[in-house]
Amino acid sequence: MKKTITWSALAEKLGYTARSLRAWRQVKGAPRKPVAAEWLAFIEARGLGLSGGKRLDTLRDCRIEEVKLKCEKLRRELALASNTAISRSDFDTLLGFLARDTRNAIYAGVDSTLPPLLDGLPASEIRAKLREWADALMDHMADSITRFEAEHPEA
Repeated sequence: MKKTITWSALAEKLGYTARSLRAWRQVKGAPRKPVAAEWLAFIEARGLGLSGGKRLDTLRDCRIEEVKLKCEKLRRELALASNTAISRSDFDTLLGFLARDTRNAIYAGVDSTLPPLLDGLPASEIRAKLREWADALMDHMADSITRFEAEHPEA
C-alpha cells in the first residue's frame, strides 16, 4: 500500500513552500493528490516555480512575473511601431548586407589597393598605412549603412 504524504511534506520534498503548493492547487489541471511525480510534471509543464533562474514561491509572484513579461513584450512592440527599434529580421538583413559589403572591401584592399601602397615600406610605415586603410574601411562601413537605408526604405 502506498503511503500518503502531507502537503507540507510534499512541498518540502519538491523544494517549494507549502504556500506555493496551496496557490498552485487552484490552477486548472493541478493534481488533486500530493503525489511528487505528478506535481513535478505539472510544475514543469506550467512553467511554475522558476523565472529567469529565480524561484517564484507564490501564485502572486507568478502573476507578477507574467505581467512583467507581457509589459516587456508590449514595450518591444511599441518600439518597433514608433521606429525606435528594428525587428530582428531587419537587423539580420542589415548585418548580412554589412558583412558582405565589408568582406568585399577587405578583399579589394588586400588584392589591389594595399600591395602597391605597401611595396618596399619598412614595418613601421606599413603599420601606419594599414591603420589609415582600417580607418577608411570604417568610413566605408558607415557609408554602407546609408546606402542600405536608401536601398531598403522599408527596413
